[in-house]
Amino acid sequence: MDLGFFDPPLLPNESRHDLACLRRALMQNIQPVGILEEIFVLELVGHLLEMQRLARSRTLLINLAIENALRRLIVRISDDLDEEGGAALARAWFTESAAKREVSKLLAGVKLDEEAIIARATMDVFEDLQRLDRMLSLRQARREKLLRSLVEFRKSFAAQVQLAVARAQDRLLLETTVAQAEP
Repeated sequence: MDLGFFDPPLLPNESRHDLACLRRALMQNIQPVGILEEIFVLELVGHLLEMQRLARSRTLLINLAIENALRRLIVRISDDLDEEGGAALARAWFTESAAKREVSKLLAGVKLDEEAIIARATMDVFEDLQRLDRMLSLRQARREKLLRSLVEFRKSFAAQVQLAVARAQDRLLLETTVAQAEP
């Protein structure tokens, strides 16, 4: 049965193929029985996709803040560069090896390395990262609740099956006993 209408919408940078692979892997791993369990799995796919987005967003936020953080570090530690010169060197750092060497030299002069750039960029977007972490925690809690619901559904269904089988066996035993008692 095609339940593709349950697929979450994708962003332009996301792959339908990757979504299908995640969906297929979860279907194989969980092996849903019936439409309700399949819907549980498809909801789980949506939660996992959103969790991946949030995790990628953390990295992207830091990456976006690197140039500004680097510019501020350069201006602070350099005696020769003003805001404009620091901005030009920070932009060049991404693509030019000479600029990378110059920045490394400046950082080494104050006993720092490229990790200082990342640390500064991380601090610059700290509040955004906290907001993303809260969103990720909410998604993780929803994922756990969904998994617990699936387990409870399966337990409940298993109990219903056991009860139905027991009743059927009791009925069969009763019918057999009545049939044997008849003359």
